[in-house]
Amino acid sequence: MDADEIADEMERRVSRLQDIRNEGGGLASWSSARKMRLPKPEMAPVDRSRVKSTGGISSKDIVGEGPSSGASTKSGFSGWLQNRQEKQAKERQEKMEHWSKLMMERNAEKN
Repeated sequence: MDADEIADEMERRVSRLQDIRNEGGGLASWSSARKMRLPKPEMAPVDRSRVKSTGGISSKDIVGEGPSSGASTKSGFSGWLQNRQEKQAKERQEKMEHWSKLMMERNAEKN
């Protein structure tokens, strides 16, 4: 099979599946919404790629500036998380200092 034959076969299978779905079998056939025809749209669809966005009003315009970053860093979850990270860094540094001290002592004993 070449690429054209494969594409034709795929198109045939997809159209067959669409036909089966459109026959209205299954649970959806009981639905009255499936049988109801929607009215034609009153307006033509607008191509959104050509419409320039006006921007509008943002939440920052409504609420104003947020709290300063320095005031709320030590409270709440973010403050707890920051304190925890600082403690972990300090403990890691102390471990490394202790380990290097032990290694220096062992090297001194060997010599």
